[in-house]
Formats: sequence, structure tokens, C-alpha cells
Amino acid sequence: MSFNWIEFLNIAKKLGVNPPLNVNKEAAIRTSVSRAYYAAYNHSSEYAKIKLSFKPNNSSRDHKNLQTWLERKNRLPEVRRLKQLAQWRKGCDYKKDFVITDLLYTKSIEIAEKVILSLNIK
Repeated sequence: MSFNWIEFLNIAKKLGVNPPLNVNKEAAIRTSVSRAYYAAYNHSSEYAKIKLSFKPNNSSRDHKNLQTWLERKNRLPEVRRLKQLAQWRKGCDYKKDFVITDLLYTKSIEIAEKVILSLNIK
């Protein structure tokens, strides 16, 4: 059975709203933003493979390659959203002083949902 990438978004939603006891809220939001990006990215990649003949090479370059492929296929709103999510994800994952807010969490969830809804695989 194939993994459904939307499950990453479901975890992000739960973790960011109500972190478990003894889990730092900032860490929960950082993790939620990261999972929201990966839910949108992996769903987009699956969509592009199925609907647009995208052929990833299974490397870190696939993130940029997917954006370029979607641009060529005129899926510009999705590209803008993926770029925004990627920027936030990098900030959350790599920058100690990146500003973490509830709004960042909320917007990342909203944007990931928009990407997923706009790229219907079925």
C-alpha cells in the first residue's frame, strides 16, 4: 500500500495546535511547518509524475526540479506556494533565530492545503 503524503499534513495540524506534554511549542511549530511543506511537496511530486510526466532523479535537486517542471506546465500558483513553504521550512529547520509564530503555523497549513487541493491526483 502506498503512503498518503497528506498524513504529514494531518500530523502537522495536530502537533501545531496541541503539542503533547513536555513538547516545546516552538519545536512543535517548527516541526509542523516542515511537515506541511513535505506534505505539499510530495503530493505535488506524485501529481507531477502521474499527470505531467515528471521524472524525479531521487536527489535533493528534485525540489527545485519539481518547481521548474510545474512552471513549464503553467502551474504557477502551486510553484509560488511551494517556494513559500520551502523558504519557511528551511528557516524552521536550519535557522535558530528564525521568527516562529502561530501565524507562521496557520499560514503554512493553509498554503499546504491549497497546494494539495489544487493538484487533484484522482
